[in-house]
Amino acid sequence: MTGVQTCALPISYDPDIILSPKAFELKQKLFDEALTVYKNNGLLPVDLNTNVLYITSAQNITESFMVKKLTLEGIECKSIYERYLDLSSKNLVILSVYESCVTEKLLDKMKELDADKTIIFFFGSPYYLADFKEFKNIVLAYQEEEEAYRAVLAYIFGDISANEIGRASC
Repeated sequence: MTGVQTCALPISYDPDIILSPKAFELKQKLFDEALTVYKNNGLLPVDLNTNVLYITSAQNITESFMVKKLTLEGIECKSIYERYLDLSSKNLVILSVYESCVTEKLLDKMKELDADKTIIFFFGSPYYLADFKEFKNIVLAYQEEEEAYRAVLAYIFGDISANEIGRASC
């Protein structure tokens, strides 16, 4: 007999383990510890005492977990696609970009933002970072998952820190 033989191991799915509170805690911890500052030109950590506007790359913000939480905390939230998006009075813009929303239209809209006073929280692959090279403050959250959103919110509110490129925690 030629070729490679494989041996399949029986894998059982146990929802009591996979869906346990301990498993969810571990997943959250992994996302908290994965948060990475890619670039920081002085806007990080976030100072919420300035005149802040949160913008999302999603077109429909009404169901957004992050928008709901930030609105409860008194932070103004908008979609980058709003027709009359006035940024002139804002000292700081926080932009969440979701990999599934990256289009030419989004990249064109981002050109209207002041790269010096914008922080991008990117939920996706680092390979997309070339599209954001003019921005000077970028944090990677890697995935479009609720735990990633929770990690970013915890970072914004100062509850956790983020790794910095070249200074990852062990």
